[in-house]
Amino acid sequence: LDSEKIIRTKVGNKKLKAKLILAIFDLIAKAMAMNLTQFNGKYGCPYCLDIGTYEQHRTIYLPSDLHEPRIFSDVILWATMAQEMEEPVYGVFGPSVLSDLIDIILCIPVDYMHAILEGLAKQFMKYWFGSEFSTYVFNIRKFLKEIDKRLLRMKPPHAFRRSPRSINSLIFWKASELRAWLLYYSIPAMKDYLPQPYINHWCLLVCAIHILLNASISSNDLHLSESIL
Repeated sequence: LDSEKIIRTKVGNKKLKAKLILAIFDLIAKAMAMNLTQFNGKYGCPYCLDIGTYEQHRTIYLPSDLHEPRIFSDVILWATMAQEMEEPVYGVFGPSVLSDLIDIILCIPVDYMHAILEGLAKQFMKYWFGSEFSTYVFNIRKFLKEIDKRLLRMKPPHAFRRSPRSINSLIFWKASELRAWLLYYSIPAMKDYLPQPYINHWCLLVCAIHILLNASISSNDLHLSESIL
């Protein structure tokens, strides 16, 4: 929040100013904070104006959609309209409590922990090792013992808080373990077992996330990661 306070220090009273610049939420909390439709409803994307397609009991956003980005000034206008009409406009139910503090489109980024680590990374592991996908060419469950053995032999540096755990215990893995798997363990563990097109595809995601997790990112880095993804 924008706030100002006088604090007492060893060198006298000092004026302390604080300003909110970013806010991060999981999908359900994000919809509530932004006062938007949830991800599983029409216009449920907080970043674009795609209406979404309902298939197999879920709302999906197809690559063929227009992906017209939301603009903060439009969202403010739609919030006012929604309040007056008492119905959502492009998925906006009304004003957000954060609208007076930040641009709620640009300053509420994607939740990387849920979207990438506990989302994509875990989902891919279910494709590779789940028995329900055993008939697919990308499924390497038959090599699970060999991959597990290779994984458990890895000795991470002390900066890693957890040692590798068996893939059989995937449902108990924490986000930090999924992060280590994604960034460091997965490629050397699977490179001799996952068919080449699929390991190459996975390497693209690993490379892009490595770039985006750097402490500083140049414009070239950003363009590179975008093209990789």
